[in-house]
Amino acid sequence: MAPLIVRAAELVNEPWPNGGGWTRQIYSEPSPHSPAQCSWRLSLATIDATGPFSFLPGVQRQLLVVSDNVLDLSIDGDIHTLGQGESVAFDGGASVECGYVSGVCTVLNLMTYRGIEGRLHVTTSPLSNALALTVLDGQVDVLGERLQCLDTLIPGPATLSLRHRTARFACVVVTNRT
Repeated sequence: MAPLIVRAAELVNEPWPNGGGWTRQIYSEPSPHSPAQCSWRLSLATIDATGPFSFLPGVQRQLLVVSDNVLDLSIDGDIHTLGQGESVAFDGGASVECGYVSGVCTVLNLMTYRGIEGRLHVTTSPLSNALALTVLDGQVDVLGERLQCLDTLIPGPATLSLRHRTARFACVVVTNRT
């Protein structure tokens, strides 16, 4: 697979499965066992109201707040207060509800399926084993193009040279691919 640049400005809003919010899919990697299913998915979600999250049993999730807003999530009764750059991982089958949001909150959402484990790592040095790199702030030059905030690079098998100053990235790392 050739490297792919996904521009945040070009992503399309899709409703959450429960209709309570909006998501914009960045990338979905097909499962090697069934092309109709995916092994992991990365998206940007907009949370602007209190209420329940979609119930997604069998899916492991990690949310990373990428906007300046604060978000309170109740996950099976435990309260998690998250600000910019903070994340929480949870089972998609858990009872998850947004109890408070200060304005419109944007989160990076990693979902993994069927026993696959994945993590979002925030760093100033992109991880060499990252399957996706989302720019959190700063500017990044790669493949003759400039990536802006929330643009994502899917490097594929290529070794790429990134030029950046003081940029932070969210790196998707999948540790148990089947």
